[in-house]
Amino acid sequence: MKVLVVESNPKAISLLSSALRAEFNADVHTEKHGVPGTAYISENPLLDLVVVRNINASPTNNAEETAKVILNFIYDNELKCKVLVLGEFEAAGFEFAHIPDRFKVSEFTTIVRKTLGISLEDLKEIRQGDYIPIEIQNFYVMNKAPCDTYIKLARATGDQYVKRIHSGDEFDKEGIKKYESQGVTELYVPKDQKNLFLEAQLKQYLVSITDNSKPEPVLVELRSDAYDINQTLIKNTGITEQMILMSQASVKAMVASVAHNKKLGSLLKNILNNKGSFAYKHSYLISVFASACMHKMEWSEDKQLEANIERMTFAAFFHDILLIEEVHIKIRNKVDLYQAKLEGKEKELVLEHANKMASLVHEMKFAPRGAEQIIREHHGARNGIGYSEVYSSNLGAMSIMFIVIEDFVSSLLDFKENKLSIKEIIEVMGERYPLPSYKKVIKALTESLSESF
Repeated sequence: MKVLVVESNPKAISLLSSALRAEFNADVHTEKHGVPGTAYISENPLLDLVVVRNINASPTNNAEETAKVILNFIYDNELKCKVLVLGEFEAAGFEFAHIPDRFKVSEFTTIVRKTLGISLEDLKEIRQGDYIPIEIQNFYVMNKAPCDTYIKLARATGDQYVKRIHSGDEFDKEGIKKYESQGVTELYVPKDQKNLFLEAQLKQYLVSITDNSKPEPVLVELRSDAYDINQTLIKNTGITEQMILMSQASVKAMVASVAHNKKLGSLLKNILNNKGSFAYKHSYLISVFASACMHKMEWSEDKQLEANIERMTFAAFFHDILLIEEVHIKIRNKVDLYQAKLEGKEKELVLEHANKMASLVHEMKFAPRGAEQIIREHHGARNGIGYSEVYSSNLGAMSIMFIVIEDFVSSLLDFKENKLSIKEIIEVMGERYPLPSYKKVIKALTESLSESF
């Protein structure tokens, strides 16, 4: 981006210019006074930002109201560049950002970023230069390169980008994993090809996870990879249009798969034998068993059944998606949390993930009504923080179902450690949940299992 700094103090000029170049890779031009500044703006009307001192000493050593000179020129000529004034300044009718005389460099760069509407993700790309990194797992659900793709090699003379996949080349997951086995965690695409890559990724992603002609084990692995991609997107970029479109497709595919797979026994075998991530297996099995139980609950009438399944599947997909580590997902109570010996931000994330994800879901206009509550309450705490020691009936009916089903699924996935049969898991749960509202779900689950095994 192009920035003009109008400042007469040499130390301030050096400080501001260095910060703008280092943080934003900016093309910085400096002038000491208002008139030369307006002349430069006249010659470069597409400037992104003007940083101007409120008052500078003029060539005649008189005080010059430099900010007023610059703002008047910009408004008189109806230019669109943003203005950031350094020091105390008031000017009715003008739009500008402001920072006090005394400031830290970090405060200055933060105000610049906000003034220009640059997101943290945008800033990350700006710093990357001509190539942007794409986490290698994003290529798992793709089969054709929409643009030239590179690996980065660190050299003493600077980073070198070497083309490894040509635009139009076809590849498969095994080919991508060969790079991964060599320690490659990111592939790079030219910055000006980013949108082309994202559009192609979304298109190929949708095709791969909805192709029901593929064998079930292959689909499970693809959808597991898709889940991991969504998990990374939320972690790195938050709620973006790309993330919304990809997660919507994944949830729809999960709903369709749940509806298609009626035999729990064979489905469970496919899932447990699959190489997919624990996180996906955990989420998918919750949606499967919840769907099976839903038919047997008095509060889930036929006309509500489809909406309830979609609501529960959405909650299953997103409830733990902020937890990247398998060990974090396996924490089910305060004892597990204590034994995990987590500290700092790691512990905070585990304790607050239900509330944080519910808050993110609140921003998703496509989220089914009621999914936010299920996610917030899925560890028994109504505020979504921590783990409840005693499970109350003062929760939503679907939240209670989710709690019971998640407990069952977690025990199933831990069968190698706890060595409990399905019957024994159900018996333990009967003791853990003495309240009638929970026992009704256990009864529905037991009936569903007896019909399927």
